Amino acid sequence: MHPAIRSILCACIAAALLTPGVSAFAMPAPVPMEQALILHVDGTLTIDAQGVPTDYLIKTKLRQDVSDILQRQVRAWRFQPVMVGGKQVIAKTQMRVTLTAQDEGADSRLSVDNVTFPEIHGVVADTEAHPDGAVSISFAKATPPEYPQEALAYGVEADALLYLLVTPDGKVAQSCVTQIALLNVKGSPRNLSAAANIFERAVLDTAKKWRFNVVVHDSPFAKLSSTTSTDAGTASIFTIRVPVMFRFGTKTDTTSKWQQEMRTAKRAVPWLSPELNAASVGVADIDTANSDPTPVASNFHLNTQVIGTTL
Repeated sequence: MHPAIRSILCACIAAALLTPGVSAFAMPAPVPMEQALILHVDGTLTIDAQGVPTDYLIKTKLRQDVSDILQRQVRAWRFQPVMVGGKQVIAKTQMRVTLTAQDEGADSRLSVDNVTFPEIHGVVADTEAHPDGAVSISFAKATPPEYPQEALAYGVEADALLYLLVTPDGKVAQSCVTQIALLNVKGSPRNLSAAANIFERAVLDTAKKWRFNVVVHDSPFAKLSSTTSTDAGTASIFTIRVPVMFRFGTKTDTTSKWQQEMRTAKRAVPWLSPELNAASVGVADIDTANSDPTPVASNFHLNTQVIGTTL
């Protein structure tokens, strides 16, 4: 080999080895990421028996003009009626509207990024017999993942959204990270992608060791034994969401202010139906300060297409 070519090759290998998180022989494909400036707007929504909003109370502090516009938009939305005992009823729920901001010259354009319902079923206003879940799942043994040492070189914090399919005896059958968000960061796409991969591996490696308490309430599921695997029809009943935070120090509240993030695209959960995946909950839509597991099902669904609409 010509000495000049050998020198260039050695220099390239050395540079690759010195780059944080990069192997000279196996470089993972970059994960596509998008930049977003997001704000969570939390509130309480009441709908009538036909799914028409009758009251919307915004809890997040907003500029008055933004609050007024959002009030008008939400009251124009239509929801699927909530059913109890075969009847349409008045219902109340927490609702999170996630907004994004995009610069347009001297102004910013606000649009709806997503709408989710943090309460699993909400509260039915005119009856005490509101729906309860068929299965309750809570942590029995779950040590949160530590901040991975190999991510320190990138100097970023992160949020991850983890989905778990839990067996009736409390073990993890399947796991999937649907989105990673890197917070308030700047850097090359390859470095940010490498950091996202590191956090995802840390979540999945830790979650497979977790154990859960599973309590079955409804009779159709009462016959499930500890050795019974859930099929496609019952998978959603045993599926939970768990937000995971990676921070350098004290956890800070990011739910009431604009947050800059670089995030991966939302992934579908492979074992859930297209209908449940269509809800497309992302990291920005959940309360990462609350790490408790929550079911994926909800009694509240929009009939109006609002995602991407401008305020």
